[in-house]
Amino acid sequence: MSNACPAAPPDVHLVHALLRVTDCQVRTLVHTGYDGLFQSGGSFASVLTTLMTLYVALIGYQLMLGRGGLRIGDVTLSVVKLAAILSFATQWDTYQAIVVRVLFDGTAQIATAMLHLDSATASGGDIFDRLQRAFDILSAAPTPPVPAKPTGPLAAVPQIAALQALPLLGGGVKVLALKAAAAMLLFFSLGLLLATKVVLGVLLAIGPIFIALLLFDVTRGLFEGWLRATLAFASAPMTTIFLLAVMLEILEPSLAAMVEQRATGAVRADTAYSVLLLVLVFAAVATGLLIASATVFRGFRLPERKAPAAPQVPSPAQARSTPAPEALASPAARTSAAVAALARREERLVRADGGETSVRILGSTGASAAASRDPWTPTRDQTRLGDGARRITPTRTVSGTASRRPD
Repeated sequence: MSNACPAAPPDVHLVHALLRVTDCQVRTLVHTGYDGLFQSGGSFASVLTTLMTLYVALIGYQLMLGRGGLRIGDVTLSVVKLAAILSFATQWDTYQAIVVRVLFDGTAQIATAMLHLDSATASGGDIFDRLQRAFDILSAAPTPPVPAKPTGPLAAVPQIAALQALPLLGGGVKVLALKAAAAMLLFFSLGLLLATKVVLGVLLAIGPIFIALLLFDVTRGLFEGWLRATLAFASAPMTTIFLLAVMLEILEPSLAAMVEQRATGAVRADTAYSVLLLVLVFAAVATGLLIASATVFRGFRLPERKAPAAPQVPSPAQARSTPAPEALASPAARTSAAVAALARREERLVRADGGETSVRILGSTGASAAASRDPWTPTRDQTRLGDGARRITPTRTVSGTASRRPD
């Protein structure tokens, strides 16, 4: 695999040389892994044939015995699944065109196409050319000289000029800050990009194994996990390129000021520290974007296959109480069914209350009959007008003298 990718020529800068070598090695890794797995004479070709034969046999067994609740749509989906797995696992051209190129090259090409106008008008050149220029400016800081050992009698007492020339004192701190900024800028941009490409290449190399696991519902979760991880690492180059473009737009004015200060004399401390701070912020944001990308694609789920609903079998009590639809065709049949249901209900009530319910049923029947009478017809015990108790008026007693008339 190493012989297939020649070394970059000496005139190519560091960023483009690393990108070219890594892309070539990853593509070769994917192709070699695919050939070793499922191509003719591969170790997993017989395993794939056995799995597909078993899957077809299970479908035929369910169709023959009428079990499993398979529908026409399920059979069609199974045929499409078999065709897709067979095509991806046995045809390298199909797998390369649909899976490898879309996931490995697609996201980076989308980011490059969207940022092409800004790159051409802002600084002129590709995004990686701008990264190379920024790295060259930051790493071009002169290394502070190491003070020579004094040979005079005052060898134990360091001179003030020698102390100022030490790396951690005087101008040496600015040099260390710029060197650290150059290393972190290259690591959190180009380093993360190359790391995600290598991991994505490994996932694509073993991809046909997980595609074959899509056959059965038991191993479907493994395919979903592989697909989520592949999508997350495929989107990482796009987010890294976007973030790198934003970072270079913010960083390039400070780099231009640094070049001017270096031409006139020494780089100011505030310029060096501001560049270091911006690179540290870029490193934190790049790490957060990778975590956010993994969180987003962790929620990806394939649609669940709905199991056919089992037919509901009525209980014996429901079968006895519910008449057949054809038995309720005539009014006489409906009436007899209603009477039978009422009789069964009264029988259950009598058994539940120990015989006292019959009296209550009769009493309730009489009360209901009395309530069903005409409300304008008076009952027998209703008191009519004038039949109430009469008022007794006291009689006046007239004495004999008072009632005697005078002569």
